[in-house]
Amino acid sequence: MNNDDREKAKAIFVNAIKLPPELRLSYLGEVCGDDAALRREVQSLLASHEATDFLIRRRSARSSLKSTGRESPANALGIIKSWKHESGALTL
Repeated sequence: MNNDDREKAKAIFVNAIKLPPELRLSYLGEVCGDDAALRREVQSLLASHEATDFLIRRRSARSSLKSTGRESPANALGIIKSWKHESGALTL
């Protein structure tokens, strides 16, 4: 992709994230037309955005559980364990 195509993909992405998720695919069909590379780029940006949003919400939920002194049900049941690694502990 050249710089013009990347800028176009970013503009489409910005408009797409303002839409409800169920309308995004039809919007991409309208604005990308037959340009499969453009559509893939925008879908990649959307997927990254959604994954980041999920991780932020997950971290926020964990923080609120800790601040209230409650454990998540999975932690209380011992389902989620800490995994030790040479670089430290990673909580799954």
